[in-house]
Amino acid sequence: MDVLEAIEHAESDLATTLDELRNTKELLAALEQDAKRIKVEIVGLKSYAKRQGLSAAHEPNADVVPIFAAIGLTAAAGPDLSLMSRSDAVLTVMRSLPGPADRNMIHEQLVDGDRFDSIDDISLTLSGLKRSGRAEKLGQGLWQVADETAAAEVR
Repeated sequence: MDVLEAIEHAESDLATTLDELRNTKELLAALEQDAKRIKVEIVGLKSYAKRQGLSAAHEPNADVVPIFAAIGLTAAAGPDLSLMSRSDAVLTVMRSLPGPADRNMIHEQLVDGDRFDSIDDISLTLSGLKRSGRAEKLGQGLWQVADETAAAEVR
């Protein structure tokens, strides 16, 4: 094998590796979306359980139903943001995110949940949530859900 053949093989290997990398990135992005959807589902289930007065304690004779990662969740599987008040929808979105969020990130999540509130509406809602102690402004446009146990004691 001469040098030119070695270069040709190396370029072919590089192209194959780059294709595999692109496919892996696409799979990673899909898995991250699945994780976000599952987090939204958990938030919705906790919210529903709280509204129904259900406790987190397990019933002794309850059936355990396994949840498999292969289940494909759709955006509709999470809480229906369009049926919530704007404040509840914003809080639900903020709880589903892994960390502090800016209003644009919140807006994107609301649009994904079939809500079409304006950025200005979201800003007003965040200000109202801050006044009521349910959200905190961290600076540089970032917001997070306030400590809900402390906020419940204030109310």
